Amino acid sequence: MFARIRVMLFEGMRKISLGLGLARNRDGAGFQGLETLLRFKEEESKLIQRLADDALVTEVEGYRWIAKAKAEKPEEEYAAKLAKLCIQEAGGKRRKKF
Repeated sequence: MFARIRVMLFEGMRKISLGLGLARNRDGAGFQGLETLLRFKEEESKLIQRLADDALVTEVEGYRWIAKAKAEKPEEEYAAKLAKLCIQEAGGKRRKKF
């Protein structure tokens, strides 16, 4: 999961840098100016926040699924025990008749 997030982060960073014109120049110069670097960092923080939000939503959905499963389990056990008891009672009544 972390590898997938890392790949998404690097791809997002590459797209941001290409979108802002931050690709390296032919002479090897990198970022041009403080404003460009600030814009890059702002876009980077937005990307990281978006990834964190997505991870949080996934985690919350997992917890909801666990809570739902735990809530359904006692109901299923109760229904199974009740059905077994009804079958035993019906068998007992049938034996008494014969």
